[in-house]
Amino acid sequence: MLGGLRRLPAFVLNGLSVALGVGLSQGAAALLGPSGAAHAATAGAIYASLPHLVDRPGRAARRALAGGVLGSATALAITLLEPSPLLTNLGIAGLVFGAMMTMAWGPRAGPIAFTVVLAIVFSLASPPPLPHSELLSWTLFGGALYAGWAFLSTLLLEGRYRTLAVLSAVGASARLLRSRAAVLEERAPVEQDASARWGQIHQEAELAVLLQSARDLVFDGKQRRGRIDHARLLLRTIELRDLLLTSRLDLDLLGNDQLAQLICARLARSLRASAAALDAAETALSTGGLPSFDRARAAREIAAILDERELPSGDPRLRLLPALGSRQQLLVDLIASIHESLRGAHLEEPLSSSELDQLATDDEWPLTELARNFSLHSPVLRHALRSAVALSTAHALSSALPWAAHPHWMVLSVAVVLRGTLAQTVSRRNERILGTAAGCLLALGLASFAPEAAIVPIFLLAVGAAHAFVNVRYTLTATAATVTALLQTRSMAFVTPIVLVERLGDTVLGAGFAWAFSYVLPSWSRRSLPGAVENALVALASYAGTALSMTPDALSGRRIARERAYAALDALISIVRLGSVEPARVRPPLPALVSFIDHAQSLMAHLSSLRLLLARRAEQLRNTEAERALVEARPRIGRRLEVDAAPYSISPQAQPLHLELPSVPAESSAYPWLVRRINVSIYEADRTGEAGRAALSLLRQ
Repeated sequence: MLGGLRRLPAFVLNGLSVALGVGLSQGAAALLGPSGAAHAATAGAIYASLPHLVDRPGRAARRALAGGVLGSATALAITLLEPSPLLTNLGIAGLVFGAMMTMAWGPRAGPIAFTVVLAIVFSLASPPPLPHSELLSWTLFGGALYAGWAFLSTLLLEGRYRTLAVLSAVGASARLLRSRAAVLEERAPVEQDASARWGQIHQEAELAVLLQSARDLVFDGKQRRGRIDHARLLLRTIELRDLLLTSRLDLDLLGNDQLAQLICARLARSLRASAAALDAAETALSTGGLPSFDRARAAREIAAILDERELPSGDPRLRLLPALGSRQQLLVDLIASIHESLRGAHLEEPLSSSELDQLATDDEWPLTELARNFSLHSPVLRHALRSAVALSTAHALSSALPWAAHPHWMVLSVAVVLRGTLAQTVSRRNERILGTAAGCLLALGLASFAPEAAIVPIFLLAVGAAHAFVNVRYTLTATAATVTALLQTRSMAFVTPIVLVERLGDTVLGAGFAWAFSYVLPSWSRRSLPGAVENALVALASYAGTALSMTPDALSGRRIARERAYAALDALISIVRLGSVEPARVRPPLPALVSFIDHAQSLMAHLSSLRLLLARRAEQLRNTEAERALVEARPRIGRRLEVDAAPYSISPQAQPLHLELPSVPAESSAYPWLVRRINVSIYEADRTGEAGRAALSLLRQ
């Protein structure tokens, strides 16, 4: 049984924990309280369970308690207002607006915001027959008991959560390696919107989310002893992202002939071999075993890259092959160190606790973020207003329908479908309808064949499943949520075809209603893209300033600046992906934006390569000449990344970069390679700045 639990992903373990916690609260209230107490406590536990995600114990408990308190207060407010339809509609609008404004604190506030919405729906559905004071007391009891369970269960699962977080980041890195290999094999210009390039962008976005999730779990400032040091392992995985970026460097010097295609194919094979080695590491993390590393295969792939026999004498690409092979060797060495870490080796000391904390997301909720978003230009305020009007209107409309006994179903459908962007709303609309239909069929089957005693276990299992898959596969969440809703206030005997048709009808109507409201005060991506592009340019300039330094005390600042640059690019990529499905009349200039992203990532790769060169050849480069070159380069790169920089006279296409390749290996003389890398970084900064300013010009038209 324990072996089976080890194979479960973190979100499933979290879902099982939620089901047990809700069941505990329900059972305790049934034993201790009067009739109706169990129902109220169950609702309170569900409110508290929404913010209970894969997290640290203290933070999980605090957020669960906040969810329980907010949900209980919301439920009481709606219960008090319900005798007056007008006040109820106004109350729904006000509560939903306040809940959605919490999104000013980012996605982490999403579960808290939905807690308020769910409390509205539960209160409209069927409040338990208790006086208001007892209703509040037992709802708070369920929420508080669940918050304690959230702390205890997360404490017990914390070690496994940390392992699974690192495992997910390693697995995503392997998928990104394969995506990069596909790009090398396709060799289509980014301006052609190549499918492989878009595939890589999607993989990069996925890796960014998983890396940040892992940082939040692993970099908590605590020292732990064990065979596997998760902090060291995650730091190596983060470095892996940098090395993967460098695999794209200088490939434009290969040309487009048959030999260039052959070299790119060899690079792709090397990346796929590295991906296979990461797969082995992922498996070892999952099972607790020891990974095996095929060094012979890695050596063969690198030797193939260095094979010069097909190239004619004097071909400038002969000087490029050692650099390409060296980067692949660095990648292989880092993956080998990941394998050694999994075998218990401690090869280096991690950053200090304070430095690691800076790489994790803070748990602060400053009120200044709310104030900053009280503007019609803010997507948060626009979505809050849109949601408030949509849900209150849906409630008023559903009360007038022939099946007015269930107005809360339509309100819930609008709440879960209406998202901040059209792309998210359309996706959620389709998944919600499909999941509801599946849930209705499942509920009908349970009503026909399952015994009455199975209601509670099925209900709890559905609660856990709905919670577990909400950010993984929403269709399953919608299916489980439908079963939960149908069993929340009735026995299986009342799950009839007529009730299910009404449920499905409300869902379809609510989903269509939400889709229509996505055009009310729309938050098209064009509104936020200029700011995202500017933030990326600023973050890139900041990272460049720290990367071009050899001082030991710059290490911590460099890591933070690098992560901020990645975060800015990741945010830009997310917005571009959403904008790709918006109406043509407001769709952003995708080719220009993707071109900027491509150049920005290329600049990040150059800076990372320069940083690695400074680290590996530090003894050779500790001289006045090298320091002067670095000092002079920093402002030159910074100026080229300014939003209002004037264009430079030298055309990027006119620079014969292959002539700058040093004729001596870096092992013998590192300074010429440093100069070359600095010059190419300046050149790429120019192209990145030009691409960013071109995208901004199109966005502002």
